[in-house]
Amino acid sequence: MASAPQPDPSSAAWLQAVVEQSSDVITVIDAAGARLYTSPSGARLYGDGVPLPSDAFARVIEADRPHLRQLLRNAARGHRRRPTPLRYRVRHGDGTLHVLESTTYNALRDPIIRGVIVSTRDVTDVARAESLLAAQSRILRMILAGSAHGDVIQAILDELRERLPGAHCGVRILDQDRVAFATAGDAASTSLACRVMDRVPVT
Repeated sequence: MASAPQPDPSSAAWLQAVVEQSSDVITVIDAAGARLYTSPSGARLYGDGVPLPSDAFARVIEADRPHLRQLLRNAARGHRRRPTPLRYRVRHGDGTLHVLESTTYNALRDPIIRGVIVSTRDVTDVARAESLLAAQSRILRMILAGSAHGDVIQAILDELRERLPGAHCGVRILDQDRVAFATAGDAASTSLACRVMDRVPVT
């Protein structure tokens, strides 16, 4: 029985296969920010079937572009320096916003590469979880500090609206005598909450 061929890490085909299967995207850009190369996994990161623009910043939302440009300027100044990873938002091929995290490696002086290597991964789920934990912590601090019930409820509603665009939220808190002592939300949702609570039996 013939033995299986041994992998050859020095071969271009082996390296290409590894790069294609990597969840991280490797991009090489020049000093002006033009994209020289993006690994095949970029199609999954930015949206399958969507052509990648030559401008490396084209899909980055306007508010985050200055920070990303500064990251690249810093990389270009320090030969082979690895700065702190930077998070920024991009428009995915399906129209949704994704949070990406990139680190850079200055290879401008490398005679073969002659560019800045940018390693990027999608951290949307991580960023969402971190944001949710931060919001929960802030609301718990409000409760511990004795903030007014209405302020706490409003903070909860604001978080719900931010995370559920287009949602209508209303909250009504009753005491043991069914007297409302805290109400918050838009008029329609608050009215609905009142009607629902009026139908809830006292236990």
